[in-house]
Amino acid sequence: MKKIKPSFKQKFMYGFDKFRMKPYIKQTYSFKPTPLDIRGPFIVASSRINSADQYLIMLSFKEYIYFTFNEGVYRTNPEVAKKQDFYGNIPYKIGYPIESYKDKLLEIVKNGNNLCIYPEMYTNYSGVTSPIDKSVAEIIKEAGCTLVTYCFTGGYFTEPAWAKEKRKGWTNGHIVNVYSKYDLEKMTTAQITNILEDDLKEDAYARQCNSPITYSCDHLAEGIENILYLCPKCGEYDSFVASGKDYNCTKCDTRGSYTDQGLIHANFKFKTVTDYIKWEEAQIDRIADSEINFNDNDISLSQINDDHSLKLITTDKLHIDKDGMSVGYHTFLFNDIQKVEVDDKATTLVFSHNNDYYKLSGPNFKPLKYRKLFYKRKEAIRLYGLGPK
Repeated sequence: MKKIKPSFKQKFMYGFDKFRMKPYIKQTYSFKPTPLDIRGPFIVASSRINSADQYLIMLSFKEYIYFTFNEGVYRTNPEVAKKQDFYGNIPYKIGYPIESYKDKLLEIVKNGNNLCIYPEMYTNYSGVTSPIDKSVAEIIKEAGCTLVTYCFTGGYFTEPAWAKEKRKGWTNGHIVNVYSKYDLEKMTTAQITNILEDDLKEDAYARQCNSPITYSCDHLAEGIENILYLCPKCGEYDSFVASGKDYNCTKCDTRGSYTDQGLIHANFKFKTVTDYIKWEEAQIDRIADSEINFNDNDISLSQINDDHSLKLITTDKLHIDKDGMSVGYHTFLFNDIQKVEVDDKATTLVFSHNNDYYKLSGPNFKPLKYRKLFYKRKEAIRLYGLGPK
């Protein structure tokens, strides 16, 4: 088997990209790293904040690092995907078990290289670090190398995962801890998961409320309608629309604005996206074990192929109940779905079902509530054996 090592050309272009991007990163994010000189091989376990985090991490380390990246880039930005391939980075399928590319990640490290991975189980839309995928600890344990934990602060507001436009503002990234392979040998996978949770923990809105920083753009609220999927006054789902810095419910008089300091000004009680999403998720929890009946029209079900292309299966009505979901005549039981994720600024849902990989999309499709519902139902099935008879 050919040994994995960056070529001279890869190393040269890697250094050139760092040099080329540094002024842009500094101007856009006010990011001023002090590169760490650490002997590899090592794994960087990093929080994830925006589309530039790979460059931010590259500027924070002197050594060449291989990265993982969302395979959806092949469809949304082929030029970026081409560059990722050039550097030998590893595409991963969000909404798909990490075990599917575990061997590739370990091969990179076992060949004496450095690797950056993102341990959060799913995309952070609320500003609070998502739960850690326990499978990541198994990879770190098996890799037998140094672990560097790296956490971003401020970056959530420069490009919220739901936002249609980037903002100018301050971002900081810092190394939290360095654990030697000898430290890790003494830890269980549960203990490694715990240190990842502690080191990567961040509550963007709590930090912002304590030390406000301005993040400016012309369309601050646009995209927020995709994560505020339940109106707190009239109880309607998917009724919000947004324009500029303002948003409103189309079914009642609920309205508000999103400020350049990331706060909600509205005629309801929530002041941050974090608080709003917590309330929404509590409502999903409340109905998750009852008669669930969600429907979306004109939803396209596509299979994502190994070459990253999409194969349209059907466009029909999406129906979700407590046992699973169906699009037209195609049914997917929660028992058989391995993982679910929300992508494309919270407008599409991708999932793995019996080791196949699918995508749901459609006009005005707001699937974030379905991600929460899926994990709630999976937990109920695991604990109580609930599901179709």
